[in-house]
Amino acid sequence: MEITGERTLCEHKATVTRVRSYVDRRGARKSWSYIERRGAQRAVVVAARTGRSGSLVMIRQYRVPFARTLIELPAGLIDAGETPEEAAPRELAEETGYAGKVLRVGPEVSSSAGLTTETFFMVEMVVDEEPREPLGRSGSEDIDVFTVSPGEAQRRLEEWQRAGELLDCKALLVLEGLARVPFVGFLS
Repeated sequence: MEITGERTLCEHKATVTRVRSYVDRRGARKSWSYIERRGAQRAVVVAARTGRSGSLVMIRQYRVPFARTLIELPAGLIDAGETPEEAAPRELAEETGYAGKVLRVGPEVSSSAGLTTETFFMVEMVVDEEPREPLGRSGSEDIDVFTVSPGEAQRRLEEWQRAGELLDCKALLVLEGLARVPFVGFLS
């Protein structure tokens, strides 16, 4: 593969849509459009479990591209000069009111390699049983916060599937792990 050019199609406040030209392995000239965050800003996705019951903190959030709500894990952008270890507790508190301790930060991974250059870090946290901080959501966020205990994870997944709920893939994978591994090593 050889990249032969790039042009900007559209620019918005937070994203840029680009088309990259390339020559494939067979010598054919092709192009691919994709979206990138301005400044290559990365994100965190937080898998937060309560310390006593091991319940997973989740959100149901309205997502404009789908024109419906999705079931997700709390997540957000890493601010300039911030580490994933600093961003995760901030984002978790802003979206859910929960506070806790970072246990582990996974490697930087792609969110959807065929569509965007966006990357994120999965961050494992342990939190109190109840939220303790006032929510600091931005005006456009429409979020409901709830928890799923290890004992109800499989049943909730089945209910959501029957109801046609849309789950974010990261939330699905963590929930499936929660259903199989009661408490220790849910991201390991």
